[in-house]
Amino acid sequence: MAQSYLPCKVSEIVAIWRKDLNKVNPKAAESLADPEEYRNLFEDWQVALA
Repeated sequence: MAQSYLPCKVSEIVAIWRKDLNKVNPKAAESLADPEEYRNLFEDWQVALA
């Protein structure tokens, strides 16, 4: 949802999500990909930011 409506905040939201998810499932938290770190996984990321 953030990627569609507020892409500039996605990295911040992913960090919060990782921290919260790490309490329940650390392996799942590690698997969350931040578009700023893994641009190859997010096609047209720069278009979304524009």
